[in-house]
Amino acid sequence: MPVSAMPHYDVAIVRELARRRAAVLDRYRAPDAVVQNRLDLGAEAARALIVSVIAELNVAQFWKTDTGPQWIPADVYGWMGRGCGWYVKLQVIGGRVCVLSFHPPERPFRTMGGEVIR
Repeated sequence: MPVSAMPHYDVAIVRELARRRAAVLDRYRAPDAVVQNRLDLGAEAARALIVSVIAELNVAQFWKTDTGPQWIPADVYGWMGRGCGWYVKLQVIGGRVCVLSFHPPERPFRTMGGEVIR
């Protein structure tokens, strides 16, 4: 899938779903476990951090639309917080935000707003 100029999913809807706690974390990729280990947090605190970040995303943090499981589009954002950059990949499926990835980036990237995430 080519890189997009705008997110596939409306970021206002993504934020609202996260604020209503309509968010699920991918069990296979276990983004909360990465956050727990990296930031020395408990499971609930890691999940709460991820959902709170998703609830505050904005278009300036968008990087690209990629693909997720079963070739469903997945938007990728960058977030700077807790002392490092974070790669955030998500989909909206069935009225829920599905968080596929939430980890430090493998390589630096520049968000739509010009911020370099490393």
